[in-house]
Amino acid sequence: MNRLFSLCAKLGLGIMFFLSACSNPKQDLIEQIAAIEYKTTKSPDDAQMRSLMTLYVQFIQRYPSDKYTPVYIYKIAEVNYRLQKWDESLRHLNMIINDHSSSEYLEDALLFAGMLYDERIFDQTGGDKVYKMYLEKYPNGKGKAQAEIHFKSPQERLIFKIENMEKQLTNNPNDLNLALSLAYTYKSYAQANPQDVQTPRFCMQGAKFAAGAGESFLAIELWDMISKNYQNFPERPYVMFLAAMEHEEKAPIQAQKYRRVGQTFDGFAAYYQTFEKEQFIKEAGDRYKAYLAEYPKHELANDAKIALQNLGKDANEVVNSFIKKQKLTN
Repeated sequence: MNRLFSLCAKLGLGIMFFLSACSNPKQDLIEQIAAIEYKTTKSPDDAQMRSLMTLYVQFIQRYPSDKYTPVYIYKIAEVNYRLQKWDESLRHLNMIINDHSSSEYLEDALLFAGMLYDERIFDQTGGDKVYKMYLEKYPNGKGKAQAEIHFKSPQERLIFKIENMEKQLTNNPNDLNLALSLAYTYKSYAQANPQDVQTPRFCMQGAKFAAGAGESFLAIELWDMISKNYQNFPERPYVMFLAAMEHEEKAPIQAQKYRRVGQTFDGFAAYYQTFEKEQFIKEAGDRYKAYLAEYPKHELANDAKIALQNLGKDANEVVNSFIKKQKLTN
């Protein structure tokens, strides 16, 4: 830096030029992004994610041809995917496919886009286009099997994806994102193959994964598929009970999260768009009653009766009520 200052002085250039020459706005922006990325990997925070997205967009707009630009575009696609903004995710992937075809991220972008078309947007034509492009550019690429299965029958495609994802989840049992993706794939299979003998089992497993990942609306949707369409499924009583409990305990939390991050209540979730806590409690009560009407002697019937007695009560109130009853009994 001292040499640069001396050179500037010898050339008769002012201090402003010196400061300009020594600063690097692009590098500063890259470092800001890296710092926030590091923080979000340690402890994800909504405000940090918004700041990170803003910085990604700033970089892309200022440096459209830079080597980092497709990297940040891909990361925006990933964030939108986590927020279930499928169209936004796909729009950014197409930016890589159309405008950054020489990027090392092209292969992943094509596979990601293909998955979105197949499993979230359900656009056969769009899937045909990106998978055809993938096989032309990467005939022996890592996603060859994924691309080739796209051109099989819909049922074959879904079974392939399910088996592949189940294997991955066996090796990575704590991967919530993978479990949630598998839950959505189970849902796709159930919608396309309602008469298949595997469908209620897939719905049950998918609901388990969805509930574990905090996706109450998806869990309830899958449980409802069983409850309404598979009257003889052995686990149906448990399904009805679990759906009632999900309305009582977790669904209100997910609705709050949707509103906080600006996520759209679409598809099945649209039913809950205007729900406040009291409405979730009422829905839970109605479902507990429906469960008891059908299965009054089931092993969870007593739990359902207790849940109905305590619906909407504060946890401390429930505990105090229990203590009081114990004293009266004694």
